[in-house]
Amino acid sequence: MALAIFLAISGAAPLWAQSAEIDSLLAILPEVPDTIKVNIQNKLSLRFINSSPKKASEYVEQALDLAKNINYTQGTADSYVIIGNFHQLQGNFPEALDHYLKALDMYQGLKSKRGEAVALLNIGAIYQAKFDFKRSIAYYEKALAIEEKTNNPEGIANCLNNLGNTYAQQEQYDRAIACYEKALGIYEQFQKFQGISNCLNNIANVYDIQGQPQKAIEYYQKALGLLEEIGDKAGIAVCLHNIAFMHDQLSEPQQVIRYALQSLEIAQEIGAKDDIKNAAKTLANTYAQIGDYTKAFEYQSLYLGLEREINGEETARIIARFQASYDLKQKEA
Repeated sequence: MALAIFLAISGAAPLWAQSAEIDSLLAILPEVPDTIKVNIQNKLSLRFINSSPKKASEYVEQALDLAKNINYTQGTADSYVIIGNFHQLQGNFPEALDHYLKALDMYQGLKSKRGEAVALLNIGAIYQAKFDFKRSIAYYEKALAIEEKTNNPEGIANCLNNLGNTYAQQEQYDRAIACYEKALGIYEQFQKFQGISNCLNNIANVYDIQGQPQKAIEYYQKALGLLEEIGDKAGIAVCLHNIAFMHDQLSEPQQVIRYALQSLEIAQEIGAKDDIKNAAKTLANTYAQIGDYTKAFEYQSLYLGLEREINGEETARIIARFQASYDLKQKEA
């Protein structure tokens, strides 16, 4: 199941619109007060996070340093969320959780409900990635309650989309589709292309699970077109792998290899370890099926190395320690 990562600032615009916005932000950056400079650097980081991670990292690190120097708590918290997104994209879940929890603590201190909801949603996504569905749903529902109370449509849609993912992973498909359709309606109403593509991708996931690979491919291709339009390389890598997996269901190994190699190339370009791992596993299995055992061994080795790194026991222990620390703070508050 593809897992969407939602950021502190609203979703992406088409690539041409992003380019125009980036140019205007860069033009005013040297002239603005420090607090606004932090906000702009964070926003620039978000605009590059799925297309040029190195550039995005430079902007958010600059934002964090400046925010700390001027004691700008809101800006610091926003930077922590974005840095958490980086770690999550790379499969570094303990580091991601640590940054999300720091941001959550700051947002709660500021009584920033919008920020609190974003942090809760991202924490829920970490637990979903680790298949701790009870805890992920609890965080998503807390975030959803805040978004509904503050009447934030995009935030509501983000929560519904992630809840849909969690229900689908637990084979509650009717509940999943209901969440996706509600979220899709909101995203379409406000022309949130990132959200639309996520929902299309997730609806395709359900068709996959229900044994309709051809129908799933139709939805994945629609999602892929939008992701390419907004320049979301992380989303493109996930979507390409999903299409590869569908061709595997249809016993079309050459198509599997075609799409999985494309997914792997993009995932390696942006350092998305979880997506590299998934593509490598698919390639290893497919090359073994067609009797190319040299390539099968090569990709199996890549897969196993990343599997140990991402899902090892030490990772689970670190995540549990962060959660215990947060639970204790909540009891003491």
